[in-house]
Amino acid sequence: MFMSFQELLDTYYSEYQYKPKFCVVMSTHSWSDALENHYQSINVPVGWRKAIAYDPDPRRPSVKDSIQSNPQYIPNKYNKIPLNPNVLAVCDTQSPPVQDGQIRTGSTCMPAIHAALTIGCEYTWCIEFDVGFTGNWLKLFEFYEHDNSDLLCTNLRTFNDDNKGWYWWENKWNCPIKAHTAAFIPIYRISRKLTLQFMECLYNGWRGHSEALLPTIAIEYKYSVKDMIEWYNGKNTMRFRPIFERQDLKESNRLYHPCKFNL
Repeated sequence: MFMSFQELLDTYYSEYQYKPKFCVVMSTHSWSDALENHYQSINVPVGWRKAIAYDPDPRRPSVKDSIQSNPQYIPNKYNKIPLNPNVLAVCDTQSPPVQDGQIRTGSTCMPAIHAALTIGCEYTWCIEFDVGFTGNWLKLFEFYEHDNSDLLCTNLRTFNDDNKGWYWWENKWNCPIKAHTAAFIPIYRISRKLTLQFMECLYNGWRGHSEALLPTIAIEYKYSVKDMIEWYNGKNTMRFRPIFERQDLKESNRLYHPCKFNL
């Protein structure tokens, strides 16, 4: 007999007496001195919490002791969210996203779920390790500090004739509705309310690529979504490929992805 979604939530509690309104989580599958410097460069406003979500990749060198001793380190337990093992959840890769009754790693949404359930913050910024910003991160965070949008993202788009060829609109999609909205989310901010809605949909059997699943759920359930268009130059700076080299980051106060020189 599987527990209800509310019973699932009741099994979690905040590990921290102080619940910050905002949390910034950098997710990574490897660690190096360059990545540590990159993490330290992400400065946040006073009173915010900052953390590392480490999702080990067996193809990469093991994590250094320095990250494990870091008090801001979130160990890979952040992906241990129990689910009905007969349900497929969010799928960013070809590997089964649910195994032994738990969500597997491989989804950019797992750090947000962890932060919402254990840290208890109202909003979580999730930043992949290869996102670069040619400005002061503090300026970016403060720009949206009083913005109540449930989801901030990049390259927000709806399904139409111009982009219907995107592979993930339908592939591995198993939901009550068709995917109608997508976004690029190597960096995004999500509210705790939307995180719990997203998790409930996973628990009830929704699955699909997170770049379509998350914004589609947000729009379908009337959450507010906003494109951070002020901080990037379309696919010229936020894209899947090709990779940016350091000398390519020519525009100031712009988000860039992917920046692999921080590895």
